[in-house]
Amino acid sequence: PDAARMLHDQDARAGNWADADGPRWQTWADGLAQLSGQGHLDRGRLIDECLAAFTRDFDVNRVGWYATLLDRLDPSPAEVAARAPRYFGLLGAGSKTAGLTGQSGARRVLDAGLLEPGPLLDASGPALLFPQKSIAMAQLQLIDKVIARFPAAAAQGIATVAAGFGHEPQDHQEAAPPPDLRPRETAGHPPGQV
Repeated sequence: PDAARMLHDQDARAGNWADADGPRWQTWADGLAQLSGQGHLDRGRLIDECLAAFTRDFDVNRVGWYATLLDRLDPSPAEVAARAPRYFGLLGAGSKTAGLTGQSGARRVLDAGLLEPGPLLDASGPALLFPQKSIAMAQLQLIDKVIARFPAAAAQGIATVAAGFGHEPQDHQEAAPPPDLRPRETAGHPPGQV
């Protein structure tokens, strides 16, 4: 972590960085991602350290660098699914960058069909209560997608959404769309038979 802090601090002063073979890097994040892609650095450890940075006592401005590195590493849906509890934990980490990263990971595994809905719904409360409406609204939309994909999780999803309507700012309550509870055809079953 100390080396990563140093690299973050250096990134602000970085021009173009070159390795021994001559490729140019605009930032340390670019260079670390490239070296990882070439097998010179442990990709899994870089991903893990980026996720861990969101829960450390870093200044809010520092966690953005880790989000950038994580974006450059572009974890596969399988890599995200293997770390789903850590991604879902970011929903309660208290920074917008962490919340967005957690939501992005959840959407990624949902879209890939690798999501286990229960743990995500269990972890959604802090995001629904986040002071910035954009995080709370994005979490409500994510929960709606989960309910649509996993009708058996609807009761848990609705209970989770109910916490969002208990949010202090009235504008969150007014802006929050209710989940789509219309009967849906699921896995070949007609509406009403799921």
